[in-house]
Amino acid sequence: MTNTFCAAHACQDQDIFRELEGAWQKSEAASAITVSGLQQTIDLQIAQLQSSQRRCTELKAEAEQAKADIRLVEMSLAAKQEELSVAQAAMCKCQADMREVQAGQYELLAELAQAKMELGDQEAIAASSMLLAQRLQAQLHVVRP
Repeated sequence: MTNTFCAAHACQDQDIFRELEGAWQKSEAASAITVSGLQQTIDLQIAQLQSSQRRCTELKAEAEQAKADIRLVEMSLAAKQEELSVAQAAMCKCQADMREVQAGQYELLAELAQAKMELGDQEAIAASSMLLAQRLQAQLHVVRP
């Protein structure tokens, strides 16, 4: 019975061994699939990280260029502001000159008005003198016929 028991036990051990071997092969295949999947995931994440790093480098370069552009615009704006200040000063001078010219014009107009009045007075005197001269001449004709 020992032999029969041993043979049956050996047979059962072989069945168990085959089951274990099948399970081990399935586990190994599953592990290979899992490892392969993990490797692909890792490779994909590395590629994404490298792509992100390149984009980050590009964005840094763009930011530096934008800073340089801003500095140029600021310098240009400062120059334009200086030009504007010079133009405003010139405009203020021009306005002062214009007020001075207007004041001169008002003085000339006043002098002209005064001259017209004086001329009017002289014309009136001349007209009066003319009438007086005519009367004198008329009286002289009457006295000397």
